[in-house]
Amino acid sequence: MIIATILSAIHGMVIVVYVIVFSDVAKKLAESHLTVERICNFNDTVPDEVVLDEISDDIYQFLALAGAVFVGSFGNALWRISTDRQMLCMRKNVMRSILRQDLSWFDKHTPGMLINYQAESMITISRGMGSSFGTLVQTICGCIGAIAVGFSYQWKVTLVLLSVIPLVSLTTFAVNKVVKISAYKENLAYEKAGDMTEEVISSIKTVVAFGGEKKEIQR
Repeated sequence: MIIATILSAIHGMVIVVYVIVFSDVAKKLAESHLTVERICNFNDTVPDEVVLDEISDDIYQFLALAGAVFVGSFGNALWRISTDRQMLCMRKNVMRSILRQDLSWFDKHTPGMLINYQAESMITISRGMGSSFGTLVQTICGCIGAIAVGFSYQWKVTLVLLSVIPLVSLTTFAVNKVVKISAYKENLAYEKAGDMTEEVISSIKTVVAFGGEKKEIQR
């Protein structure tokens, strides 16, 4: 996990460095074109030799960034491997814990509820521990690097943009809260439906004997 975190951090910082290198290349190309125009007093295309001389160092920087992205991409793979191993251990521990419970415990916790709860919990844990965590590390490192670069180039503009972050954060938090509440209600409805379905199917002969098919369908 430590190696995966380091690789994800490198991957996040590469984006910031790429923006700096790209802006430097664009600036050099514009300056070289203006220089040739002023010296030769014509509006023809800039010779390739002049362009290559100006951006020769930047080409190697792009190659270095490509290598850093290639190495950093292994971070997501390491996160997935680590998550799969931990999920396997969690499933085994959950099963051992369920098998150790008394019979009275299963009266309150039906099989349908346990299956849905375990499936949803494992999916949630997998999302939080897998590549999503690597993406979070990339985003945090990228934001820190972008803020540092912004203050070094245009600190006034950076302050104005930072003032908008609280509003965006509150909006994102509110949306996520609504989504979580909706997902919880949906999971609860699925649990109840699963319990009723299991109850009806396990006693299907009794239901048919008393003619309760329509009533159970309405439930």
